[in-house]
Amino acid sequence: MGKYDVQWRIYRWLRRISLYGFLGWILGMLLIGLLTGLDIPVPIPVLVLKAYLVIVFGAWVLLNFFLYPRCHWPFAITWWYSLSIFAWKCAHCDLRKFSNGDDEDE
Repeated sequence: MGKYDVQWRIYRWLRRISLYGFLGWILGMLLIGLLTGLDIPVPIPVLVLKAYLVIVFGAWVLLNFFLYPRCHWPFAITWWYSLSIFAWKCAHCDLRKFSNGDDEDE
């Protein structure tokens, strides 16, 4: 077990919530659109989807400001750019994503 495994597990968990949550929200909006087209009242599902979106957005914010395990700076964000989930290495210390720190001495 590497020394950064716990932090990377949290990162993967936040990434899954963000990506799958957003896809679920889109499907929920399509379902509400379908129900609205059938003249079925949908006030409760709309409120549930709004709360769901707040949770997904919160996970996305935490993911974007995820502190890298080694240097403790936001992983993919600097003061002038952000790569978000597409970054493959830390924007500050250049250690690769999901690395357990074995290549620190190289």
